[in-house]
Amino acid sequence: MAELYGRVGGANSGFGGQMHIADIDRKLYGHAATIGSGQNPAVGLALAEQMKGTDNVAVTTIGDGGTSRGSFHTALVFAAYWNLPVVFVIENNGWAISTPSDALAPDHLSDYGIPHKIHNESIDGSDVEQVYQTVSEAIERARNDEGPSVIECRVARLGPHFEGDKELYRNTEDRERDSNERNPIENYRERLLEAGVLTKAEIDDMQENIDAEVQEAVEFARNSPEPNPESAYDHVYRLPLYGQGE
Repeated sequence: MAELYGRVGGANSGFGGQMHIADIDRKLYGHAATIGSGQNPAVGLALAEQMKGTDNVAVTTIGDGGTSRGSFHTALVFAAYWNLPVVFVIENNGWAISTPSDALAPDHLSDYGIPHKIHNESIDGSDVEQVYQTVSEAIERARNDEGPSVIECRVARLGPHFEGDKELYRNTEDRERDSNERNPIENYRERLLEAGVLTKAEIDDMQENIDAEVQEAVEFARNSPEPNPESAYDHVYRLPLYGQGE
């Protein structure tokens, strides 16, 4: 949260912000601001783990719109060629901003793995347990030297692409239906209640604890100091900067 605020107390001391946040201790190697640019670094990380002989697996996510970028397909080429331990998860929410994903060529976006003979499958991304099971199996295959996987998770976009997006390109009835029927959190809550795994009181208590933890993080972020202006020159590859003289 402090990183989102751009404060010194953030995971990257405020340098990453919302578009480049990373936490190496948690094996979160960073988010790239450019759409569809995270797959090649994931392939590099998978190659590094393969060379070191570990059983670690890189998992990378991308939206339906990002799969139109050449960099995504380049990542598939190298992942297949080197039989790398990497799992590509495509979150297909039906819209690349305002462009419908069904305008794309394949029946399922996971089909992009077919030319490279990469294991591929398309699943209901709003089913929490199915996602867990499918990704777990893909990770296990990668650890057994069975190569990469491409998984399309079909989900519903429950809100606008950005705050202020009027979504004039989207049918209001479809949006409301998706919000009522395909919300993974709401659906799983009902599933757990019906199965007797949790009671409503337990869920309410869990929600209260989560809200408290989030609020604590917000307060920590607000109370974290602003970075000093001089720190803008930290972690810069070349000093002085171009145009500033030697």
